[in-house]
Amino acid sequence: SECGTGRERNCCDKHPSCASWARRGECSKNPKWMLPNCQLSCHNCETDSEERSMDEAQCGTGRESNCCDKHPSCASWARRGECSKNPKWMLSNCQLSCHNCETDNEERPTDEAREFR
Repeated sequence: SECGTGRERNCCDKHPSCASWARRGECSKNPKWMLPNCQLSCHNCETDSEERSMDEAQCGTGRESNCCDKHPSCASWARRGECSKNPKWMLSNCQLSCHNCETDNEERPTDEAREFR
């Protein structure tokens, strides 16, 4: 099994295919099996929920400095697919993690767009 490092050393994937399954979205499609068995790849470690205190909003930098997550668990909820499952609440309260900032809608330079093909 593959385990994290540092504070995540007790957080492990119990199957060698966890990373590829997680990339295919299995953490949200099959959470009952994936979350306990692929903790590391699904970001389901205890340290992932320790993110930030409630009063400390997480905001973007630069042009996204006005784009914030209003709850400390936004990042982990977004990784679990909550932006699409619960958009009414998530898109307004977890703008940064759900990529719902005004700057996210702007066209990207063509060089950057070519990399995604």
